[in-house]
Amino acid sequence: MNEIVRDQEADLPRMSPVDLRSYCDHNSKMRESTDISKIAPALVRAQAMMENPARNRSVQVRTQAGSYQFRYATLDKITDLVRRALAENGLCVLQPIISTERGAALVTRLLHESGQWMECEILLPPLGSNPQAFGSAVTYMRRYSISAMLNISADEDDDANRAAGNHYQDLPARKERNPRQPREEATDLGEVVGDAVARTLVNRARLAEGVEEGHALLEAWLQRATVLEKLRGTKAWDSLERELGAGLKRSLGVEPAAAFITALRASEPQHIAALQQHWEGKWAGTLSAMQQEAPATYAMLRRHVAAQIARVRAMTAEEPAPAPAAPAFRAQLKDAAGEVVSGPITDAVAFAEAYAEAWRGVEPEMRAKLARNNVRALGQAAKDATARAVLDRLSAAEAAAEPQPAG
Repeated sequence: MNEIVRDQEADLPRMSPVDLRSYCDHNSKMRESTDISKIAPALVRAQAMMENPARNRSVQVRTQAGSYQFRYATLDKITDLVRRALAENGLCVLQPIISTERGAALVTRLLHESGQWMECEILLPPLGSNPQAFGSAVTYMRRYSISAMLNISADEDDDANRAAGNHYQDLPARKERNPRQPREEATDLGEVVGDAVARTLVNRARLAEGVEEGHALLEAWLQRATVLEKLRGTKAWDSLERELGAGLKRSLGVEPAAAFITALRASEPQHIAALQQHWEGKWAGTLSAMQQEAPATYAMLRRHVAAQIARVRAMTAEEPAPAPAAPAFRAQLKDAAGEVVSGPITDAVAFAEAYAEAWRGVEPEMRAKLARNNVRALGQAAKDATARAVLDRLSAAEAAAEPQPAG
């Protein structure tokens, strides 16, 4: 690999074009308005009117082994290309630089006339003592953000190389010999919409940390599942599946993420049987604790699993398989300190009622410990519908007792 000749006067962090793209990928985040029902179809129509910009400029890069040339589309070429398509569909682009807790950041916002929006925020690199290099980095990020959000390709550019410190010489603009043909567009409108929505969800998954963000990620998936299911079998689906699994693993834990992905990948009746076996077996303890401590999140996970099971059954046109028989129940109740406080209980309903009595008898701050100490037994008891109803009433009582925010 050629070693790039560096400009020793520039103290902006050295970044190759690949490094600068990687910097943008790892220092950016996507956000959107709560409702995107108007901006999503408008964006689809706008993208259908766009084609990749002509690379209207060339640059020569000098390395220790010689030099090479490449061509790219400048920022003004990109904005000229997209402005009309966006405007005709009630869209515009704003790119302010804002101040954040981590430093200055470039925001690229797609704004719809309805007020709905999507935006990408990228943290800017340090200024250093070379304003020209910094300005080139900002220009590169503006180009990067617009191109990424609108799914157009501008190829390589001088800003990435100047930010890398490479020596180069701009060459005169070269006229296109042959007009570029419009890029091939997806023929399925649903797939185009799904691809745009998937990119937003992938960015949310990459940032998911903690139960609240895991809850929000599950909620976003359930709201958009009908559209996203159209992507099955595509590269966009593979990326979405991978990032959702990783995001849920970080935010909710290994077992909830495994349950989500196993359901998502199911395609045969035997996959459903394995899913049910794991749900009631090796995942039962964690899922039972999740039901106690985060009942709304648990309910969304169950809703997802049920929807995926229904999908497989409809696809295979088979009658629902009978649920596996629950094993004989046997457990002893433990208190919040972990001490056994009952003899063997062989009835799930009796255990649930004993647990409910213990739950009501401890301080609210000790109830989480009580649940953890009895997590496996609770998971087994919840297989019985009557016992589960007893436990569900506890969850409802706890939710009702939570203090409400001041109005």
